[in-house]
Amino acid sequence: MTITRHTSAGARRTWFRLIPRCLPGATTGPDAAPAQRARSKQVARIAAATVAIAALSAAGVAGRAAVAASFAVLGHLSWLWIPAAVLLEAASMAAFAIMLRRLLAAGGATVGVRPMLATAYAANAVSVSVPLAGPALATAFTFRRFTRQGADAPLAGWSLLAGGVISSAAAALVIVGGALASGNLLVTVVAVPGGVLAIAALAAAGAAARRPRLRSALERPAA
Repeated sequence: MTITRHTSAGARRTWFRLIPRCLPGATTGPDAAPAQRARSKQVARIAAATVAIAALSAAGVAGRAAVAASFAVLGHLSWLWIPAAVLLEAASMAAFAIMLRRLLAAGGATVGVRPMLATAYAANAVSVSVPLAGPALATAFTFRRFTRQGADAPLAGWSLLAGGVISSAAAALVIVGGALASGNLLVTVVAVPGGVLAIAALAAAGAAARRPRLRSALERPAA
């Protein structure tokens, strides 16, 4: 850039000012930091996906005998039950997402149905696919999603805790129903006490929600 300035004697002085040149792909200005963070996140996601695919491929190669045996089992399936299983699983996931949404709504956080369904499916995928640390990672992922969707940390934590208790109680009742339907005496003997305990816990929680005196009496032992 050239700057020409007139002096009092009519002479002109010329200064040359260098303009910084941006390299192709470089970003300057106030938007540089967010753009850099976005690129870093994208690179991290690509790296994580690459590692996951590599780990899955290595597991498939290492357990190729088990994988081949599992594919052989597909030939003996009763395919009429597959759509029913898919529908029941979808209903179960929807009920779980709606439960978490209502728990957050009780604390004043409003989350849409679709974002909650996405959270529930993603957390379940992490829980069942990551070895050993899957459930813990799924819980951390759900907690982070809740806080990003408007819930504070205490509300997100208590919603996860209450949702876990309710889910465990529902699972116990499902096991009891399966044990009674199958007629397996050993499974029935083991499952029935858990089902009774689950019903008692749910009944106590429901009564405490409506009676302040009972709620205050249960707060300390529950904590």
